[in-house]
Amino acid sequence: MRCNSARSAPHPLVQPLPDEDYSSLDPPAPHERQRWRIDDAPRTSPADYYIHRDDCAQCLGDRLLTDAEALQALADPETAIPCPVCRPDTVLRRVS
Repeated sequence: MRCNSARSAPHPLVQPLPDEDYSSLDPPAPHERQRWRIDDAPRTSPADYYIHRDDCAQCLGDRLLTDAEALQALADPETAIPCPVCRPDTVLRRVS
């Protein structure tokens, strides 16, 4: 006899628990994900803003951006440039 430690049951038997929040299990669609942040650039910068990865410790701003919004902001180097620490442009190049 073989022991199977992973058990499963069909849908009618398994139901959501009452008063549990399952919203984190359904992430937004890729084009709606906000994984970039925008922050004021230092005065010595040629741009007005820096674009950061969402987890960048250098960013003090709390405004989130989607991929499309971040790419649009980075399209004009006088408006925004990528953070030199977290380098979001390395990921955004693959998105565009």
